[in-house]
Order: sequence, then structure tokens, then C-alpha cells
Amino acid sequence: MSALILAAVFSDGRIDLWFSDLWFDRTAMLFPVAELSFVDHVLYRGHKIFMVGVALFLMGWSARLLQQGQQGFSWVHMWVGIGGTVAIVATVALLKKQTGIECPWSLERYGGVLPYVSLEEAVRLALGGQFGQGRCFPAGHATGGLFLLAWATAFSEVFPKLANIIHVIAVALGFLMGLLRVAQGAHFLSHVVWAIWTALVITYFLQWCLSLRSK
Repeated sequence: MSALILAAVFSDGRIDLWFSDLWFDRTAMLFPVAELSFVDHVLYRGHKIFMVGVALFLMGWSARLLQQGQQGFSWVHMWVGIGGTVAIVATVALLKKQTGIECPWSLERYGGVLPYVSLEEAVRLALGGQFGQGRCFPAGHATGGLFLLAWATAFSEVFPKLANIIHVIAVALGFLMGLLRVAQGAHFLSHVVWAIWTALVITYFLQWCLSLRSK
């Protein structure tokens, strides 16, 4: 049901174009945020490196919990965190390669050379065997925050309050990281929203797997 709602909201592209237009300077024919070195080097590249450090910290802390014999925390929980992280990042990356949807900055509307194709039209073309060359859908950068959903699931049975906090942080951070790329012209808003949806689906699957184990 949620997928159908998202498809209905973003299918014709009007919201995407409206939102990206807010960040685009038609006089200079560029996305001003994309020209800021601080944004590119610190908020984009630097933040990715920082989140890798966060992932390594969570792995190390999980190993420490196992070593200390933390009650209720097992290898299964640790691998939910690690496997979920890989699943979220890899799934979005794979979808980016397969969907063929272009980035805004490649489109004529935003100074590029390619025509705009809505999600609805992209699906219709894909069903006919025609795929674009783009690698922009869903938003990969958002997974730099969304992977934390896997760790929220991993800690949910042992540290439920912490898990809830991590869950909220993951969605908020993933959205903000994706929004940064929208402001740079690298993604449309729908690319970010669908990345969040994909990560949540994987998360719910992990939660279901854990619930089966406890029965």
C-alpha cells in the first residue's frame, strides 16, 4: 500500500521538478549548493567517511557486547546489524544501476543535455525493454544514514529505547543526506523517499526474522 501511495504521489514528476527548481539558479543555470566546496568536501565526502567510522564503531561495540556476555545479545543480533547494513547499501546501489534514471543535473531543464523522463514514463519504457543510462534512482547517499536502521533492529531486543532513538536518527539522517544531494542537483526528492522506503522494507524483514527466532 505504501508503495502505491508513493507511486501515485511522485509518478508524474511535478513534485520532483517543483522541489528541484527551488534549488536551481536559472540565471546562472546551475545548482549553487553544488558549487560550495565546504558542502562537497565536508558535508558530502567527509560525512561519508564519518559514517563509515560510525559503522565500524557499532560493529566493534557489538563484538564487545558478545565478549562481555551481554544478556539477550547474540551473534544473530550482531549479524543482523552487519548483514542489514550490507543489504540496505547494496540493494539501493543495485537499483541505481538497474533503473537507468538520470540525475537532475544531466537534464536540459537544469543545464544538461537529456530530456526529462518521469518515474511513470521510466517504468513504461523499462517494461518495453528500454532503459536509460542514468545511475540516480534511488538516492545512494541517503543510505549513509539509513544503514543505521539495521543496527536499530539489532539492538531492539536488548536496548529497546536506544533502538528507537537510532531508528529516528537513521530516517532523519538519511533524509537530510539525500536532501543535500537534491540541493546539489544529484537527485530528485522522490529518489530520496524511495531510498528510505527501500531501507524500511529491509528493516521490517529483519525484524520479522528476529521475531521468528524468538517464537
